[in-house]
Amino acid sequence: MNHLMESQRTLSQAGPGPRLSYQADVGLRESEERFRQVLESIGAVFYLTECPDERGPGQVVYASPSYEQLWGHPLAGFYQDTRSWLEAVHPEDIPRVMASLPGLVRGSFDQQFRIVRPDGEIRWVHDRVFPVRNERGEVFRVAGIVMDITDLKRTEAEVQRLNRSLQERLVELQTVMNVLPVGIAVAHDPECRVITADPGFTDLLGLPPGSNISKSTEEGRGLPYKILRGGREVPAGELPMQTAIAQGAPIPVEEVDILLADGRILHYLVTAAPLFDEQVRVRGCIEAHFDITERKQAEERLRQAKEAAEAANQAKDRFLAALSHELRTPLTPILAVVSRLERDERLDPLVREELSMIRRNAELEARLIDDLLDLTRIARGKLELHPGVVDLRQILDHALQTCCSPDQAARRPRIVTDCAPVDLHVWGDAPRLTQVLWNLLNNAVKFTPAEGTITVRTRLEERHGTRQVALEIADTGIGIEPAALPKIFEGFEQGDRTITRQFGGLGLGLAISKAIAELHGGDLTAESEGRGKGSKFILQLPIGEDVAAAGAPADSLPGGDTRAPESDRALHILLVEDHADTAEAMADLLRLLGHRVEVAGSVAAALATAEAHAQAAFDLVVSDLGLPDGSGLALMRELTRRYGLKGIAVSGYGMEEDIRKSREAGFERHLTKPINLQTLETAIRQATAAS
Repeated sequence: MNHLMESQRTLSQAGPGPRLSYQADVGLRESEERFRQVLESIGAVFYLTECPDERGPGQVVYASPSYEQLWGHPLAGFYQDTRSWLEAVHPEDIPRVMASLPGLVRGSFDQQFRIVRPDGEIRWVHDRVFPVRNERGEVFRVAGIVMDITDLKRTEAEVQRLNRSLQERLVELQTVMNVLPVGIAVAHDPECRVITADPGFTDLLGLPPGSNISKSTEEGRGLPYKILRGGREVPAGELPMQTAIAQGAPIPVEEVDILLADGRILHYLVTAAPLFDEQVRVRGCIEAHFDITERKQAEERLRQAKEAAEAANQAKDRFLAALSHELRTPLTPILAVVSRLERDERLDPLVREELSMIRRNAELEARLIDDLLDLTRIARGKLELHPGVVDLRQILDHALQTCCSPDQAARRPRIVTDCAPVDLHVWGDAPRLTQVLWNLLNNAVKFTPAEGTITVRTRLEERHGTRQVALEIADTGIGIEPAALPKIFEGFEQGDRTITRQFGGLGLGLAISKAIAELHGGDLTAESEGRGKGSKFILQLPIGEDVAAAGAPADSLPGGDTRAPESDRALHILLVEDHADTAEAMADLLRLLGHRVEVAGSVAAALATAEAHAQAAFDLVVSDLGLPDGSGLALMRELTRRYGLKGIAVSGYGMEEDIRKSREAGFERHLTKPINLQTLETAIRQATAAS
């Protein structure tokens, strides 16, 4: 710049001759100023140095005003030698810059490197040098342009970081796609003429990667698979891709079947979404297939297994019901005959006592059968309750009379009752609660020696903010071992095998009793200090709001029967029973009660007998349900239709379903074999109460 100013002064002192040279110099200076403004406007720094040599750059002849600002060093002396110039270069970049210095002599230097400003800031620069030659073609000066590329480098670094991150995500996505049972198909045009899929999906279809799987392929072979919805092929215009394109929006996930060319059927969840261009026009579609074939196959296997299990359960139920019927049927005539003989006062008292023993054991046999069926009901969640307001004190009194009957007084422990003088009405199923009390009292009597004591207590208490009735049965019997106590309410548990051998039984009563208590919203717990120290069972039942709303109940008998008014009227009864021994024994019982009985062994015989006695109409029908030529249910419907008769069903089948069907057929009561005299009397009173 100084040289240019000196030239300007020389030209101004000359005469008119050199006027043109002066004007050229002014033009050069103006061009230089415009060049400088252009460079500075693009963020570049221009400099001009003397011709460099082996020592490095020459002295700066000219530099843009922002030159010193960029480097942070004063221009004076900065290019005097290589050492002073390299002091501004980042140490890590010095070797690379030094290796390029020989080219500087030839005016060939183009490097990107970092500089360290005096304040410690590090910046990236791009320094590019080109030669300035004289009229002889010799390089006498060097011109250079330096640009601050720090922001560019940062941007490049960020782009590289983003690229690396994107590549990592793509690798992760590809890994996930390879692991997951997902297939991706892409339509590259709105008409779905070209559809490609990922390798996993094309492999599934038996096609090479990148194949066009569109229906409109050049070969006209169509889609190499069919999409089925509900077992029917989906029309082309209703395929997921076409639907998404037509709607211009993603479609919900739906379950479809894919029928392959080889006949295999695969199950998929499919969804599709349109792809848009810059003008938000649909340019194609992407479709995702989620393979759920294994899940559907597992569901099918599970369904088949469930159906097989249900069929097995139904077969088991039918077997148990048939077994129960076959076991109960022979007990019915036994109990009927024994009950009749027990009432015969002409017999020796010792004989009558032995008959009572036979009756008790027959009833115990029936109870064991009932326990097995109840356990099956509980295990399958089919034990049903028919609740109402129940007088627990009345049920307790009856259970005490039954389990601790006078004929056993000499062989049973002493019974002590301590019942609170309060209302003991609860909301529950009377037959089932009776069953619980029978089980608890029978156990107490069974496991307590004759010289022992059984204490029965009742009380009202609050538990978790609910009023409850607590019934406690404590004995001084054999007690319960500590190890056995936690398992005492499990099925088939009796503490140890010696108890089973000594006292018999299946160990089902307590398990059934606890389940019944819990179905009532209550609980049954056991306490014992160990062997020989007795045991205590506590039954807790919530009173419930329904008790107060329903009012006081009628007297409740065992089995949930409501006692009807006494009737000594002799009835004309049609007894329908195909088992000869049972028919004879039950007819004798009914006649013992003072009734007139006609016996029929089949549906046809019963209808004929009813027709024959149409003038002297029957008062009641007592019928078995399983008859050789039909069902007692159909018979009852017909007798009700023709003659308006009432009936009592008698059957070895006693499941809830059996009871429901008998009531629907018109029977007033359903009695399960074997039937004792007291139960039969009660049922007759009930059935004829309204007559």
